[in-house]
Amino acid sequence: MIGTIYAIREISNDKIIYVGSTNKLKPRINNHIYHCYTLKKDYPVYKYIKSIAANKSDFYSYFEFVILYTTNCESSRELNEIEQQFLNKYNDTILNAQKAFRSEEDNNEYRRKYMNQYYKENEDYRQKTIERALDRYYGLKNN
Repeated sequence: MIGTIYAIREISNDKIIYVGSTNKLKPRINNHIYHCYTLKKDYPVYKYIKSIAANKSDFYSYFEFVILYTTNCESSRELNEIEQQFLNKYNDTILNAQKAFRSEEDNNEYRRKYMNQYYKENEDYRQKTIERALDRYYGLKNN
C-alpha cells in the first residue's frame, strides 16, 4: 500500500502541530476538519486549532496540510512505525494525543501502567460488580 506521513502546519510560524499517517489522504484531511468543527472533539490539537481559527471557513487561512513522506509499505503497522519516527522528530511542537507505534515492550509497560491506574480509580465499581455476580450466580455476597 502507498502510505503518506502528513502534518498540520501553522502558516504564520511554520510550526508543525500534528503528525499523522494514512493511505487515503484526502478523506483523512476531511475527517480532521469534520472532527474539529462538526463533532467538536476535545483533542489538544483541535483545541489549539479552534483557539486560532474559530470557524471552519478560517482553517486554511491559518493552517495547512503538508506531506512529509510517502512510502510503499507492507502494512499499516509499518506505516505507524515510520509515523512514530516523525512524531519523535517534531516532539517539541506537536499536539498529538498518543503515539503512533509502540514496541511490544513499550506496549506491555503502557498496559501495565494504564491497568494499574484503571484498577485504582475503579476499585469501588469492581467490588460492586463482583458482589452482584456472586449474588446473581450463587446467592452470596462478598463481605
